[in-house]
Parts: sequence; structure tokens; C-alpha cells
Amino acid sequence: MLGIRQPIQTMSGPDRRRSRYHEAGHAVAARYLQQDKRIQKASIIRMGDALGVVQRSSREERYTRHAREIETDIMVSLGSRAVEEVFLGTKMAGASSDLQTATYLAMDYVGQLGMGSTLLRDAARFHHGPPGPVLRLADRLLDDLFEETKRLMREKEYAVHAIAGALLQSSN
Repeated sequence: MLGIRQPIQTMSGPDRRRSRYHEAGHAVAARYLQQDKRIQKASIIRMGDALGVVQRSSREERYTRHAREIETDIMVSLGSRAVEEVFLGTKMAGASSDLQTATYLAMDYVGQLGMGSTLLRDAARFHHGPPGPVLRLADRLLDDLFEETKRLMREKEYAVHAIAGALLQSSN
């Protein structure tokens, strides 16, 4: 589904360690923030463009979403960058697609769904780029949720290290 499986041995030791922690950030955020979903798979075996993956699925079919559910989806996306900063003391380019996902969700949250701190909703779907108020609200939402995600990672430090260690075991 994600592409041809490629051996992890092609990745250097430091890169493999960073990938383990990156994916551990997603897994910890998903586990503690989304009790209604199960983690099906966590891996750092490269497939296609992905250096790793955490696959989740809902435990039951859903017909509507609440604001907090979207917020936790954003936080799961931000989990990788939070771990990079908190535990690795760096920022990695591999989080760019996660940040893109978080940004899209935040823009949708405030610009389309009217779930931000105002009832602002832009029905035009940003044909000429998002309006300034939407950008500011989405940026503030991302900042707030990122701080909350970093707090969670610090609080669940043992789980981050345990999952990163388990990912090393499963990739050998």
C-alpha cells in the first residue's frame, strides 16, 4: 500500500535513531490522545517516500467530528516535531509532510469549519490564498497545540523511549 519495502540497513545508525523517535512521537500522541482509535502498525521500514509509518484506524464508524478530535489529529501530526525538539534537540526535514498535514487541518478548522476562536468561515476556499485572519488564527492554533503536544511528550517520556526501542527491535 505504501510502496516497495526497502531494507532499513541502508539508513545510517543516527538516521535510524532519529526515525525511530520521529515515529514514536506520532505513536505516543495517537495512543494517549485518541482512545477511540487503535494503532494498527508502527514501523521504520522504508516504503516508498515514507521512512516510517504509524497506521491508525477507528474502532467504530463515525459520522461527524468534534473540534477536539480534529485538534488531536493535528497533535498526532505534530508529535514527530515535538519529539525532535524535546528529545533530539533538533528539527528534521522529515517532519515537513507532517507539518503540511497539521497546517491543512488547522486552516480547515478555522477557515472552513468555523471551529476557531471566532465563527470566521471563508466559503471561497482560499482561491487567492487564505485571508490574513484565517492565517493568524490557524497559526495561533498550531502554536497552542504544539505546546500541548510537547507537554504530552515530556509527560510520557517513558513511552516515547519504549516505543523508539521497540521500533529498533522490529526493524532488525
